[in-house]
Amino acid sequence: GGDGRIVRLGIAIEITERKQVEEKLKESEEKFRIISEQSMLGIVILQDGLTVYANEAFSNIVEYSIEEILNWKPGEFERAVHPGEKILEMDRAQKKIVNHYQCRIVTKSGITKYVGRYSQTIPYDGKKADMATFIDITEKKMAEEKAKIQQQQLIQADKLASIGVLAAGVAHEINNPNHSIMSHANVIGKAWKNINPILEEYYEENGDFSMGGLNYTEMRKEMPICHNGISYASKRIDTIVSDLKNFARQEERYEITADINMNLVVKSSVALASNFISKATKNFRVELTKEIPKIKGNFQRLEQVLLNLIQNACQALRKREEAVIITTSYNRNKQRVEVNVRDEGEGMPPEDLSRIEDPFFTTRRTAGGTGLGLSISSSIIEDHHGTLSFKTKPGKGTTATIEIPVSKK
Repeated sequence: GGDGRIVRLGIAIEITERKQVEEKLKESEEKFRIISEQSMLGIVILQDGLTVYANEAFSNIVEYSIEEILNWKPGEFERAVHPGEKILEMDRAQKKIVNHYQCRIVTKSGITKYVGRYSQTIPYDGKKADMATFIDITEKKMAEEKAKIQQQQLIQADKLASIGVLAAGVAHEINNPNHSIMSHANVIGKAWKNINPILEEYYEENGDFSMGGLNYTEMRKEMPICHNGISYASKRIDTIVSDLKNFARQEERYEITADINMNLVVKSSVALASNFISKATKNFRVELTKEIPKIKGNFQRLEQVLLNLIQNACQALRKREEAVIITTSYNRNKQRVEVNVRDEGEGMPPEDLSRIEDPFFTTRRTAGGTGLGLSISSSIIEDHHGTLSFKTKPGKGTTATIEIPVSKK
């Protein structure tokens, strides 16, 4: 009867309304897909641990195909998270942080990218889901890092310029009185050598006597020690002044036009340092690659670098049985000539390694180190469009590597 018609009518209305809702939902989802596929943002939807949707932009960012992404098993979405970010990601998930943040991801090919990530909870197919949108900000990050490095380089260059002016002035002011000390020390040394036989003869005939507040028997022991001490200290001052002058002259132009065979630079440097080397080690080797290509450079400046590296290597040794090995080679892929100076000495901790090219930084200040040698050497190699790098292991030794591009014919 009438009630049956009313029920059927109610059901029909309910079905019609449900179809309308479903059609609107389909229409809404279709609009979402169209917008999503046109979007430059990477969009991915996770539901119950599974990836249920990913657009082309997200696929391009992570370098996995959409099919691969949709076939990820529960939790496999984490494979795209950079290892250094995984603890942070877990913390964000536990705290249900849904706002915007920046993080790193690893692509299928292993490239690390920086992304901006926006996360929020949405309804999807009638259930809650997590939607994340990604934007690749790698280029922006790299530009920021480059700008930061350039700023640091400008600050460092300004510091070096100031130090260079100061060094030149200090070197000049110290040099003159020091030369006077050296000259007078030589005169005193010769005078003592000449007068000593006369004093000895007087001592033999008359016994001990007072001289400069000391008995002669004490003075004849102390005088050579004092003279040698003055001479050594004066030579140290001279070395420091020389280093300061070299540092101050870094900005001076010099020719880098000669065709140089680095094997000859190594041989010359070893010959000049032979006395120093023989005192430091019984195990010194030079291994030169034959027919090495020539480089454009300045022989004396490169020789200065090699001498400094050899000296540092010898000073790092703890006993004469430890070795210093110099090798040359030609890297065809890089089109560069390489020179390695390796020692089996004490090595360096990481915090020292990062600072060894800084002006005036030295681990041997008590032994007379000025901390200018490597700073000057690094500058010379840069002038040759090359690199000077170091690898070290505490207790195992250090390897200094020079790389300079070969001459273009």
